[in-house]
Amino acid sequence: MAWEAISKADVLALSGARATDVEDVYYDMAVAILADACEVNNIGSLVSVTDRIDGSGTKRIPVNSPPISSVTSVAVDGVTLSSTRYENDTTYVVLVDTISGNPYASSTVFNKGTRNVVVTYTSGTLSNDKYGLAVALIVAEFIKMRVGEAADTRIQFGSTNKSDGKALSRRYIGVHTRAVDIAKTLFTKRMRAS
Repeated sequence: MAWEAISKADVLALSGARATDVEDVYYDMAVAILADACEVNNIGSLVSVTDRIDGSGTKRIPVNSPPISSVTSVAVDGVTLSSTRYENDTTYVVLVDTISGNPYASSTVFNKGTRNVVVTYTSGTLSNDKYGLAVALIVAEFIKMRVGEAADTRIQFGSTNKSDGKALSRRYIGVHTRAVDIAKTLFTKRMRAS
């Protein structure tokens, strides 16, 4: 994956690291940790997704790959809805009442059914300063690990110590824990695109 959410040069400037201390794989690991901790997909990129979802008998249904950047189409029981009939709130597609135009009116619902709702949408985010900052902070933790200044080397299993060759594993656990803390501090459980 390319450096999309933040540039490598920006990470170097923020961390004060040398270029030789920053590996491209750190970016990929940071994005994966961030996506996992925040329960979102496609951070730093936009991807077209089509979900077949069970109709719930409610006015809103969750998509499988939030955050929703935009919705291309929604079909219920084989009938494609007009784009004025739905909205998205980054995690859900919400039906809009056809009379009042109110997305929160309860008179309009997705018909109950098995995989009867087809939503095509763009998932992901490209430009959000929080994403870039989170990725940069997590990459900085990996840089610290590489140069021997890992975030929390106190975490260990059993009698691991630096002399028995398991110090790198212990440092990685500390870095991962710190990275998850960064993600959870900057974002709610279901991250909202801005």
